[in-house]
Amino acid sequence: MVDRGPSGFIYKLNSSTVSGDLLLALTKLGLPEVSLDSEAILLVHEDIKLSAINNLIGIMAKAGMVYPRVFFFRRDKELMTELTYSKAVPFSADGHVPDAP
Repeated sequence: MVDRGPSGFIYKLNSSTVSGDLLLALTKLGLPEVSLDSEAILLVHEDIKLSAINNLIGIMAKAGMVYPRVFFFRRDKELMTELTYSKAVPFSADGHVPDAP
């Protein structure tokens, strides 16, 4: 979980605050059977940037937690919404979109 604190974001793992390296904390969980079927949930505050969410997904993947479900919640913590990713599509800022691979 990534929540907003008075001086920035606070990272929590199973309700405990992570004070150091998040990858190390995830690895120390010692999940006995992490596989492609394992489900991981990432809860993030609505103020977090999308790039930070992508970095967190990468950290989780390094720890063996692939394909996490991502939910962002409002400040009042009364509602959360799932953030889903679609297949990547070609993009060009100059208007010339290259052919898809």
